Amino acid sequence: MIMIKSKEELKKIIINLEKTLYNSIKRNLPNNLSTELIKPEGLFRNLQLNIYPYDVLKSYLIDLEETMGLGYNLILDRFLKMEDLITLKNGNRLIGKIMEIESKWYDNIFTKSKNIFESVSYEIKKTLYKNLTYEKYKRSELDGLSNMTLDYYYKYVFKCMENDENPLFKIFNEFVSYKPSHL
Repeated sequence: MIMIKSKEELKKIIINLEKTLYNSIKRNLPNNLSTELIKPEGLFRNLQLNIYPYDVLKSYLIDLEETMGLGYNLILDRFLKMEDLITLKNGNRLIGKIMEIESKWYDNIFTKSKNIFESVSYEIKKTLYKNLTYEKYKRSELDGLSNMTLDYYYKYVFKCMENDENPLFKIFNEFVSYKPSHL
């Protein structure tokens, strides 16, 4: 692995690797899983990666590289779990703790931005599979992470919780205010 100097470099490498994995399977995905919201280079994924600290991104990059080296596709794994075609297999207790914290953040977004959320969620519902929720997406994503990445991720969400920060609100605000460059 080359020496990576910045968080921005990490994000670019992660997105390129995820894009490679995604492109290797996208023709076999249902239309609901090939939307802009889920694509590795899509707006939602970029916003999501923006909030993660360096250690989380670095550890996740290691996960991607190690699994790819074994011929395993973490993106396919995530999609199959979202579709309930394979079962969740990571029993790390931190997944439940992370989901508990992030579910509160998600509920907080809904409470504070109900009108905006309802209009945006209609658009999201139109493009995503009818049974795909944020919780299902997130649990499927977390299930594929190594214990080291989950540990870094939990420390991050726990610190945010202690500081009364809601990084999902930041993603939501940026997503709602996004204006495509072609408009």
